Amino acid sequence: MLKKIIVLSLAIGFFASCTNAPIDKKEVLIDSIKNLESQCFDDKTNSYNHKFALKTLNEYQVFIETYPNDSLTPNYLYLSGQLSKSINLFGEAVRKFESLIKEYPEFEDNSKAQFLIGMIYENDLQDTLKAKAAYQEFIKQYPESELVDDAQFLIQNLSMSDQELIDFLKSKNQ
Repeated sequence: MLKKIIVLSLAIGFFASCTNAPIDKKEVLIDSIKNLESQCFDDKTNSYNHKFALKTLNEYQVFIETYPNDSLTPNYLYLSGQLSKSINLFGEAVRKFESLIKEYPEFEDNSKAQFLIGMIYENDLQDTLKAKAAYQEFIKQYPESELVDDAQFLIQNLSMSDQELIDFLKSKNQ
C-alpha cells in the first residue's frame, strides 16, 4: 500500500511539474508587438523593413480586434495608421485614423490623426478636395490645436503648384 501511495505521489508530482503556469495571451501579444516594432525601422538604411512593418501591422490588428476596450488599443490604432503611412499604404492609413477618431473620440492624439488625414490626401494621394475637407474638419473639431494655423495655410494653398507656392512664400518674406 505504501508503495502505491509513493508511486501515485510521484506521478502526481511529475504531471504537476509538466504543466506550465497559465499564459497571459495579452502580454505575449504585447511582447510580440514590442519585438516587431524594434525591428521595423532599419537605422542603417534609414528606412522601414517592409516585412517587419507588415507583421507589426498584423499584430496591432490582432490586438485591436481582441482587446477593443483596452487602454492600449487606441494607441496601437494610431501607431498602425502612422506605420501604414510610412510604408506607403496610404488608404489603409486614412482608414486607421478615421476608425481611431470614430471609435475612440477621447484619444489624445485624434487631432494629429485628423491633420494627418489631410496631409495624406494632399501629399500622398494628390486629392485636394478630400485634403481640404479633412483640414476643414480638423479646424472644426480641434479649434484649439496648435496646428490650426498650418491647416488654414494649407487650405489656402492647396491649388498652388510647388513653384507658385515658392514664389508666394518668397514674396511674403520680402
